[in-house]
This record gives sequence, C-alpha cells and structure tokens, in this order.
Amino acid sequence: MANLPVPSMQTGGLWWFQDLTLSDPTYILPLVVTATMWGVLELGAETGMQSSDLQWMRNFIRLMPLAVLPITIHFPSAVFMYWLSSNMFSLGQVACLRIPAVRTVLKIPQRVVHDSDKLPPQEGFINSFKRGWKNAEIAHQLQERERRMKNHLELAARGPLRQTFTHNPLLQHGKNGPPNTPNSSSNKPKSKHPWSDTLG
Repeated sequence: MANLPVPSMQTGGLWWFQDLTLSDPTYILPLVVTATMWGVLELGAETGMQSSDLQWMRNFIRLMPLAVLPITIHFPSAVFMYWLSSNMFSLGQVACLRIPAVRTVLKIPQRVVHDSDKLPPQEGFINSFKRGWKNAEIAHQLQERERRMKNHLELAARGPLRQTFTHNPLLQHGKNGPPNTPNSSSNKPKSKHPWSDTLG
C-alpha cells in the first residue's frame, strides 16, 4: 500500500514521520524495530528448549536482526509501524506469561528442569546428521526391497506354474535315481535344467 497512490498514507503519520510512504530519514524506526525484534527472539529462545546443541542456533537468532537491518533500513515508515506494533504486542504477551500469578490463573504448568548430569549424552550436530542420513538410506533400502518382493509376487501370480520337486534335482541319487513321487513320470525326457520346465 505504501507504493500505491494512497493519499491518506502521506499525511497519516506521527511526529517526525508524517509521510508513511517514505523511509525514516532519522533511522529511529528501523533501530527501534530491530531492538524490539531482538527482544522477541531472545525471549522466545529463553522460553524454548534449552540444549547445548542449540547454542549455535540461539547465537544465529541473536545476530539475525542486525543482519537484516541494512536490507530493511530504507523500507517505508508504514512497514516499520506494522513491525513495531506487532513486536510490542509479542513482547507484552511474553512478558505477561512470565508472571507467576498469570501462569497460575491460566493453569500453565511450570517448566520441568532436568538435571544435565542425569541426562544421556547428546551427540553433536554432525554425528546426528550422519545418523539421520544413514537411517534414511536404510529406510530407502527396505522400501526398495519390499517393492522388488511385491513385483516378484505379482509376476509369480500372473506367470505360468513352475514345476516343483520333493528333492533337490541337482544332487546325485544312486543308481536307482531319485525317489518316486506321484508327480514324477518316467516318460518325460530329461532336460538339462528340470526346474525351468512348467506344468501344463
């Protein structure tokens, strides 16, 4: 809306930023928004999971507002007013939920703090990534094996019946030959690979 011709936004500002379609020449709004954004992210990181493996992520979150400041410093004042109001509501909500009386009224349970000495040792990010990659490969191999077995079963269901034996046709049986079975027939010519013959 700041880029559209909305005349009301050119005179609807406050104090030194009367024109909301222009950037703040004093850079006060960008700095205030960056500070409030850092406060929201910092309080959110404190109330989130506490783990030594996530320390690098918390440091990255702390630096993110400063990293985006050079990109957003010339945004229209209307954008910073929206960000500032949103950040102030978020800060107020987080600060309110940190009050013990409010948590009691809303029936929010206290955080369970585990003893770090009793917790199992946690592997690093690289080891965790390698383990996850290996598990993904194993899962893919199992899926591929299941797919091949399913294809073999479908081919066996549609294909001709294969001749079966009560004995191993590759083994040598004495001079009397293999044991007689009801399905055996002496009239059939012997083939080099008897297991490749089909019935019917």
